[in-house]
Amino acid sequence: MDFIPSRLAGAERATSLQIFYLIDNQSNLTKMALFDLSAKTEELIFKELTNWKAVTLKDILMKNYVLARAACGAGYMELWEWEKIESTLNPGSLASVNISALNEFMNVARGTLEWSTGMIRAVYGKDIKLFEGFEPLAMGFPDDLIRSSVLLHLGQSVGELGRTRNLFSSTI
Repeated sequence: MDFIPSRLAGAERATSLQIFYLIDNQSNLTKMALFDLSAKTEELIFKELTNWKAVTLKDILMKNYVLARAACGAGYMELWEWEKIESTLNPGSLASVNISALNEFMNVARGTLEWSTGMIRAVYGKDIKLFEGFEPLAMGFPDDLIRSSVLLHLGQSVGELGRTRNLFSSTI
């Protein structure tokens, strides 16, 4: 099985993360077009992820890597933050998979998820506070945003990694 399903591979290669590298020094019109492209890329990745069934540990690690990368590309973490964790989450950088390496990967993947969901609350917190006085649905906005983004799949994939890690550690 391919690490990344073929229909998702193109979207992942053209990930919105690469768009963020292009966005500096662009005109406002170009920036708007790049943001639209980023949103469409996230939408495509979100739709295709339902078909990606990670079977092996290597597949699960790759899925977490791709989803964390997509989360950064969608703006749920800063570029410098991704650059700091990318080598830890890249399954290709693992010489061997032992419980220690798996625990480190798991901690970074979970931290990425927590940080990304926290970013939503940090960015929209003041606006939610403003609207919650007269719009009762405002409080649910962060959860709705998480459930409709790659963060939903990242959370599921981190959970799957945790279950696999527990199975792995119980066999040692």
